[in-house]
Amino acid sequence: EGRIIAKDQIIFCEIIDRKIYLNLTSGEVVDYYERIEKLETKLDNRFYRCHRSYLINLKHLKGYKNGTAYMDNGKEIPVSRLRSRDFSGTPVDCVKMAFDYLMRGRRIDLVISGINHGSNSAVNVLYSGTMGAAIEGSFYGCPAVGLSLTDHSADADFTAAVLYGERVVRSVLEGPEELPLCLNVNVPTGRPEEIRGIRTCRQNRGFWREEFFRHEDPRGREYFWLTGEFVNWEPDAEDTDEWALAHKYVSVVPIQTDMTDYRLLEKLRGRFGE
Repeated sequence: EGRIIAKDQIIFCEIIDRKIYLNLTSGEVVDYYERIEKLETKLDNRFYRCHRSYLINLKHLKGYKNGTAYMDNGKEIPVSRLRSRDFSGTPVDCVKMAFDYLMRGRRIDLVISGINHGSNSAVNVLYSGTMGAAIEGSFYGCPAVGLSLTDHSADADFTAAVLYGERVVRSVLEGPEELPLCLNVNVPTGRPEEIRGIRTCRQNRGFWREEFFRHEDPRGREYFWLTGEFVNWEPDAEDTDEWALAHKYVSVVPIQTDMTDYRLLEKLRGRFGE
């Protein structure tokens, strides 16, 4: 007996013993008697062949990590090594895809990026994928928060970051705040009871001074090990994010993308023959 199934109802299709099964949002698993290549031609670009035995509906993709696609019904789908390259986008790519494809036309109340494993204070904001995603979200007229913990250790305790991150997010959602709004939030290392509170700050002026060490692997191929030290130009300034973090405060810095040096703008006018 024939049956009409809407494409949105299909979470993924899988091949088991040469038979195709459609896994639906209702929880049903329905037999489909055609080759998967034929089925592919009937579906649209929401569906992706992530493995020779699987077709997934990107609308129901919750996440991806280490060769596994996580679907919104709790199923974990293998992604082939070749196809894994298609899931290697940056955090900014994820935000763009969410706004322009996966959630296009829907209202989005907040973009939160993180929790990053390491500080994004001071000049780190320029290098940060976490903050890049938050900034991108703010371009869509949506409040955005980038959240980071100043601890790189493998067993870092994120308890304080979760607690204070929730407080910042709740404050943003209770708004209203003028848009665009993008906050760079950094939480110092330590248990929640060790944190002294939250401080709204400005970005510290400083830079990284890197050092490279050359090594050779067992096959004689060279590789380089990068280390670095942050140079703080204003260690005594108490209104910066670096000072706040050093004194066990959560730092909250409102950021913008206008990097114009207005101090020099007027001085340079006419210098180049305008």
